[in-house]
Amino acid sequence: MLHLFTQYSHDDSPLVSRTFGGFQQTEHHSTKPNLVLLHGWGLNSGAWHSVVEPLSEWFTVHTIDLPGFGMNAEHIPEPYDLSALCAWITPCIPEQSIVLGWSMGGLVAQQVAIQSPRKVAALITVASTPCFAEKSDWHGIKPTVLTAFEKQL
Repeated sequence: MLHLFTQYSHDDSPLVSRTFGGFQQTEHHSTKPNLVLLHGWGLNSGAWHSVVEPLSEWFTVHTIDLPGFGMNAEHIPEPYDLSALCAWITPCIPEQSIVLGWSMGGLVAQQVAIQSPRKVAALITVASTPCFAEKSDWHGIKPTVLTAFEKQL
């Protein structure tokens, strides 16, 4: 698998991002639509490894590690909340992008679409409004398991 990419820093954000497949250029603009991939909690942009190459045939693919993960592990906003995540992620997203977010990445993508609609031409979410905890009407994870998981972090 060949993954040619360009790594970018951003003026309005401490985060770095990677761009794949944007090499058909016309005056510094790709001829392909931009597709931004945001990973879920506890992961990094490597979660998208198996889909970057096939998607790069049709899109300029951008992967952004959420603050605190992967290449952005040392960049952690205070407080670590949805507003702060969006403030740091939004400058990394090209105008009129298709934004695909998985789990927590989907929550961030939804908020970016609300706050900065010019950035998001289309929104795709995967498992982005989950309920992890078991409830009387939901077969989630038992609270004791979630507590043990939290302690391991």
